[in-house]
Amino acid sequence: MERNTVVQSDALTFCQSLADESVDVFWSSPPYNLEDAFRPGSGQNWKNKMRYAVPSEGARTFGDGCVKPEPVYQQEQAAVLTEWHRALRPDGVAFYNHKVRIKDGRAISPLEWIRQTPFVLIQELVWDRGASQNVDTRRFLPVSERVYVLAKQPGYKLDNANRMHDVLRIPKSPLRRAAVGHPCPTNPLVVKSCLSVVPKPTDGRRLLVVDCYGGSGTTALVAASLGMDFLLADLAEEYVSLTRGRLLHEWLMAPKQQELVVA
Repeated sequence: MERNTVVQSDALTFCQSLADESVDVFWSSPPYNLEDAFRPGSGQNWKNKMRYAVPSEGARTFGDGCVKPEPVYQQEQAAVLTEWHRALRPDGVAFYNHKVRIKDGRAISPLEWIRQTPFVLIQELVWDRGASQNVDTRRFLPVSERVYVLAKQPGYKLDNANRMHDVLRIPKSPLRRAAVGHPCPTNPLVVKSCLSVVPKPTDGRRLLVVDCYGGSGTTALVAASLGMDFLLADLAEEYVSLTRGRLLHEWLMAPKQQELVVA
């Protein structure tokens, strides 16, 4: 697959198409298996009723804004991460953004399915968002998410020259949902915090960053800004077009050495 490409595909099929040990960095933030109506800021209580796009005909039955049976979701996530492990270079690293969810009165940690994969958990970062729209007084209000740093071997070393802490205190995303056209755009500062600590190759080649839940394309924009190449996929044709448009605009405003492939 040609670099700097955005394709329409479900996450697992896309990852299965990647060649063995061909990826330097994975970054993804899955949809968390939450219905649109239960996503802060994207459900019925939000004035613009911003919802996830419906996948095009022929795509999987479940879209990103539709809840799956929890065992199905966890099995799929474990399968996706296992494909990450296969496609990751021996010296590569993966960043998996997720949150601890409460369902049926039980806290569900992503570690439940991460432990089912061959990955070694190098570190767990806490993303402190600083606020929550959840006002359920029966428990502590959730203001954090997690970023799990995964590698193939113990002892993987990041290049944290800026001495960032394992608590990322980054408030709400500067990207407005309605302006971007996506109900849950990834915060670019979180992505940049992770990608910026990936060691640079000693042979001078450009790192390849892959995101199989591409959404509005933030991962690609951040990767390009750091001099990295990217491959993105998303289930919804609408978001593939959205990402291509955002990237093409960036290329026209600040041309890069490599062209964006939009075919």
